[in-house]
Amino acid sequence: MSYSLRGLLGYIRPLTSNDQDLSYLFKRLLLRRGAFSTLLHTVFSSINSKMSALGSSRLLNLPGGDIGGHNLTWTGTLTTILTAVTIAWTLYLLSLAIYRIYFHPLAKYPGPLLGKLTAWNAFWPAVRGQATLARHSWTQKYGRVVRIAPNELLFGDNQTVKDIYGQMSNACPKDAEFYGPFTVTGARNVFNSYDRIEHAAIRRLLSHAFSMNEIKKTQIRIIPIIERCLKIIEHSPQPVNFWEKFSYMFLDIVSDLSFDRCFNCLEGEMLKEAHDADAVQNISAIRGWVPFIVYVPSSFVQEAVRARPRLIKFARQQIDEFRARSAAGTVQEGSLLKRVVEAEDEETGRKMSDLELMENAIVFLQAGSETSLSALCYLLYEVDRRPAIKDRLVQEIREAFPDTHVFPDFDTADKLVGDRFFPHMGPC
Repeated sequence: MSYSLRGLLGYIRPLTSNDQDLSYLFKRLLLRRGAFSTLLHTVFSSINSKMSALGSSRLLNLPGGDIGGHNLTWTGTLTTILTAVTIAWTLYLLSLAIYRIYFHPLAKYPGPLLGKLTAWNAFWPAVRGQATLARHSWTQKYGRVVRIAPNELLFGDNQTVKDIYGQMSNACPKDAEFYGPFTVTGARNVFNSYDRIEHAAIRRLLSHAFSMNEIKKTQIRIIPIIERCLKIIEHSPQPVNFWEKFSYMFLDIVSDLSFDRCFNCLEGEMLKEAHDADAVQNISAIRGWVPFIVYVPSSFVQEAVRARPRLIKFARQQIDEFRARSAAGTVQEGSLLKRVVEAEDEETGRKMSDLELMENAIVFLQAGSETSLSALCYLLYEVDRRPAIKDRLVQEIREAFPDTHVFPDFDTADKLVGDRFFPHMGPC
């Protein structure tokens, strides 16, 4: 007869180092009359004989026959265990679902039902490369605060962005699980460093290079790239894909500042390296949710997996070439990388290692080009929607820069921001 779950558990005793206890457990879980019992008996007896010949104590004592006067059938016992485990697991999932939907601290926030139950709700769009579209659709449907996972809220208003990312004494700590995987070489960078002391040290090394005076010096390198982009747009068949052209423009600008070498994407060069940087970034956040993401057989994921070693090799080559140019004294004026290389922490005297230089240069390339591209395209879109603002903007620029053959300088353009047309634009 088969044992009930209670009867079965009664035969299982806490294990000790005693071989007899181990033998006792095996006897009650595995043995039954018939061929299977005979086979087990033969196998373990053979093992015990071999161990005895080697001078070891016997591992198992497995006689055949009844156990406690009952015939323990393997099939019945296994079925009982699986049934009990299935029932217990089902009850657990049901109670967990009820808790997350009705009693969880975030239960009051709206969102898709799947997001209240599991974090996979946010994971699947990311795997397909549609994370941004999914989040936009959720905010459109549920409002400015959306629960997209059991322990995750999505905010879609400007004030919350300031509260979360603003520089303050009690700033929100970075989530190590999310930010940690944002690395290509494995080194810490200014973006993925979640330890405040470590992050402050990296910021000190970068602060000089990113001061306003140093940024202004980069104009001599940036202006020719912008002029080249505008010329290409002017001579391109209409309509023009602004997104593509501006994407190449910002990649050229940021690569020139990050690696001291322009990718020349506008001319059709080094598009593969730029694409590798974008591909690697696309799965960085997903690695925080699912560390084994690199094994998912998705073209979106595997493209990033193949791109990572190429990107590391490319970054190392760029740093090595920069070191050679720096030693030869041929680095051009306005080199942001040169300022980073020369930077020294005033508190510790430490400089960035080559691995840290590679890592932060890649981060600049990834973050700088995409954010600038999105901001510019969004600005043009909103301005074009408001004819009155557009006319005023054109007038202000023409008055400030009457000579169309001279590219606007930063100081003059900066005076237009804030005190003229932007206050009238309102929320975009």
